[in-house]
Amino acid sequence: MKLPIKQIESIIEACKCISFKCIAHLLIFGSVSVSALAANSDTQSMTEVSHIELFDEQVISRFIDNAFAYKSDTYTDYAVLFNLCQQDPNNELCGSELDVQKAQYQRAKASHDSLAMVWKSEFKDLMLPPMAYQQMVNELKQLGYLTQSTDVPVAKVHAALNQWLVEHGLAPTQEIYLMHGYLVSSAALLDAQSDESAEQASNEKTGS
Repeated sequence: MKLPIKQIESIIEACKCISFKCIAHLLIFGSVSVSALAANSDTQSMTEVSHIELFDEQVISRFIDNAFAYKSDTYTDYAVLFNLCQQDPNNELCGSELDVQKAQYQRAKASHDSLAMVWKSEFKDLMLPPMAYQQMVNELKQLGYLTQSTDVPVAKVHAALNQWLVEHGLAPTQEIYLMHGYLVSSAALLDAQSDESAEQASNEKTGS
């Protein structure tokens, strides 16, 4: 069902939809139709040639594979701890640690599922919605491509994104698509996980 743009905006506002995870949820469950969201863009849809030029299939597949591997790892960690807590509810790990493991798995699952979903052909035409712009800015800063996350000129964000794309084997772009947002978001999540693992290893080494 196609929804009027005003209704789409109302749904987004009601859901406080400022993240890629929220946008994916709306698309997956049909609250917002793909064609209606795309129609809200000022830029025309990409052609099939543009898809090929902007999104190299091998590179995108590698991103999706990495996201899936991280999802699998976090699921294993959560499942092991969950089963432990079923058998021993009073275990000291069955409190905040269980919540942390669950949250990590949910973030990893959302990242992989969203990336894989947007890679489907019918979603490739979608531009990055304005409400998700700040998340991209934050994540580009996290990844070291911006020095600040507030009051950043659009041209500077665009230049940072293109630098990131080129360094990851993708073509620079004149427009920012939703797929770009999910790629950066996936990379930021894995980067944060890598930092956490390095910090944990360092703490364990110091403790020993």
